[in-house]
Order: sequence, then structure tokens, then C-alpha cells
Amino acid sequence: MFDNCKVLNEDFRVRWSLNLKEDSIEIGLEGATGVMNYMAFGWANPNATDSELMVGADVAVTGFKEDGLPFVDDFYITKYSECVKNSDDGSVEGVCPDSIYEGPDRVGLVNDTRLIYGHRSDGVSLVRYKRPLSQVDGKYDHAVNQFANMTVIWALGKIRAPDT
Repeated sequence: MFDNCKVLNEDFRVRWSLNLKEDSIEIGLEGATGVMNYMAFGWANPNATDSELMVGADVAVTGFKEDGLPFVDDFYITKYSECVKNSDDGSVEGVCPDSIYEGPDRVGLVNDTRLIYGHRSDGVSLVRYKRPLSQVDGKYDHAVNQFANMTVIWALGKIRAPDT
């Protein structure tokens, strides 16, 4: 059970509950979507203009892998494109997992999302996860202020095999 629900479109809704004692938010993404599709939801860059809300956004990407197991991963968006790694200098850009931006060292970077539950039934996917409200890495994650007006972004789409 969640405390709140918002219909994003006829095939997708987000549910959430705040847990202020644990400094966390539990989010459930529910979509009438294909088995090999992702559902993404997150916070826009608070300094972005309306035309560039996705660049600098902190999102969770959820879905189901080819083996049927649910997943959630923490992503940061630097460019409105698929995640691409530059073979010359190792830099990356696009819609990429947080953990890929710092190269092989990745000291201090973690997937701040935690999978709680996921299932598919009758063509509907539900993935429930948890993330911190304020205790975030600050470089690729945005703190969530329960008292502020914050812009969120969301997307649905195909996962390219194998699970990319």
C-alpha cells in the first residue's frame, strides 16, 4: 500500500510513500507495458529550463530482465541519447547509470535505489523501490524536499537486449 498515487498517462502511474524517519521514499511504478520495456521516473535538474528538464536529471530505471527478474538502477542524464562511452578518453554521455560516469575507480558512487518488489501480471508491470530523500551523493543525485515544488520526469520504452 502507498500513501499517494498519480496517473501519468493512461498506461502508467506512480505511487509513493514518504518515510521521514528513515529519510526515504518508496516508489512504485506501474505500467501496462511490454515485458521487455523499461519504466523510468525521477527528478529533473532543479536548475534546468523547461526545454531541458531531462539534462541533469536523476532517474530510476526499472523493468524486468530477460530471465523475468525485476531490476531498478540509478541513472543520471547528461544528454538526450542512449549511453555512449568515448573509446578515446573513456568519458560517457547520455542516459547512463550513475556508476559509469567516474570510470573504473568509481569511489563513493553507489546505486542509491533499492529494489523492494516487482512482478508482472496480465500485461501490467509493477516495480517497487526505495531511495533516500536527502542523503544522496550530490553529484549525480538530487535531494528530494517534501515541502518544495519539484519537477519530475518519466518515460517508458524498449529495453535493448541483452538488458541494456
